[in-house]
Amino acid sequence: MATILVLEDDPQLSGLLKSDLEFEGYSVLLATTVAAARDAVRKQVFDLVLLDVTLPDGTGYDVCSLIRQRDAQTPILFLSARSQEMDKIRGFRLGADDYITKPFSVMELIARVQARLRRSVSGVPSCLTVGALTIDLPKREAVLGGQALNLSPKEFDLLWLMALRPGTVISRNEFFKQIWGDDVVVSTRTLDNQMGTLRTKLEKSPSRSRPKIETVHRLGYKLLP
Repeated sequence: MATILVLEDDPQLSGLLKSDLEFEGYSVLLATTVAAARDAVRKQVFDLVLLDVTLPDGTGYDVCSLIRQRDAQTPILFLSARSQEMDKIRGFRLGADDYITKPFSVMELIARVQARLRRSVSGVPSCLTVGALTIDLPKREAVLGGQALNLSPKEFDLLWLMALRPGTVISRNEFFKQIWGDDVVVSTRTLDNQMGTLRTKLEKSPSRSRPKIETVHRLGYKLLP
C-alpha cells in the first residue's frame, strides 16, 4: 500500500482528498501546516507527496526543498490556486514532478497520482554510465572523467533523460513533457539555451571518453557516447 502525504489547510478539500485517495487503496497522512509536514517527512518516507503552496506558516516550496535535500525520487505534486507561470516554474525548479492548479478534478488528480506512482516503481536505474560520464540520480550528481559537473537542476534532468537512451534522438516535445511537465509552457529557445550550457560544461572536460550532445535538425537532441 502506497503512503501519501497531503499538505492542505482547507479542511473541506483535505477531507475530500483523504477520503478519495483512501478509497483508491492508499494510506494518507494529512498535514495542515508546513511545520507538521516538515516533521512528517523527517520521521518517515512517503511514496508520494501532495503539497499546497500557500500555508499559514510558510509555503509548500519549503517542504519540497526539504524532501529534495534527502530524496531525489519521491514524486512531488503541487496543488495550488497560484497559477502564474513563475509559480509553476519555481515549483519545477525545486524538484516537483507536477503542478496542478485549483480548482481541479479529483478524478484527474487521482489519475496523475497513479501515473506518478507507476513511474516511480517502473525499474528505472538509479545510476547510469555513458563513456566517462557517470550520473547518480539519488545523489543528483554527474561525474565526468573523475570531476564533478556543476549542473543546474534542469541541466541534470536533461542529461539524465538523454543518458537513459544514449544515441537515441529525443524530441523537443518529449523534453518539454518530461522535464517541465504538461502544464508549463516552455519556449524552444529556453531548451536550446539550457542544452547549449550543458554542452559547454561537457566539452570542458579533458576526458577523451566524454559524451557529446548532438543537435538533430528539426527533431531534438541525442547523447553520443
